[in-house]
Amino acid sequence: MPLLTQTEQRRFEADILRRVFETLIDRIGRAEALKVIGEATRDVAREAGKALAESCDTTPNLPHFATVVNTWRSGRSLDIGKFEIGLDKMRVVIKRCAHIDAYRELGLPDDLACQLACVREEAFAEGYSTRLSFKRPTSICQDNKPCELIYTWK
Repeated sequence: MPLLTQTEQRRFEADILRRVFETLIDRIGRAEALKVIGEATRDVAREAGKALAESCDTTPNLPHFATVVNTWRSGRSLDIGKFEIGLDKMRVVIKRCAHIDAYRELGLPDDLACQLACVREEAFAEGYSTRLSFKRPTSICQDNKPCELIYTWK
């Protein structure tokens, strides 16, 4: 069986989680349903960050963390307009996010799409190392502007 691209995998997950979300709304309300979905998404991202850290031959570090950008580029998941890395800072500007495009094609509301996509980066960084902090000044999903992801190694 061929492997799914990251976007295909996210689309598959989103279709299931949309149904879970609708059920949760009926039981606990929209705000709480969004919290539950966001928490689950962050947990998965934290685990993925931890797995990346464990794959490092030395102690986790920013150059190793930056290898995740290759995964983001694979399968055209993200259209990266700018990638900069220095000694203690990495900046990525994403012009197009195929995950958000897929969520919108599925008819997901933006608040749910953000809980499935936009909450991952910070949790992924947390899972990778407590020395890594994250900031996102702009977002495709929330601001309709390119996502700017800034990771700082402390």
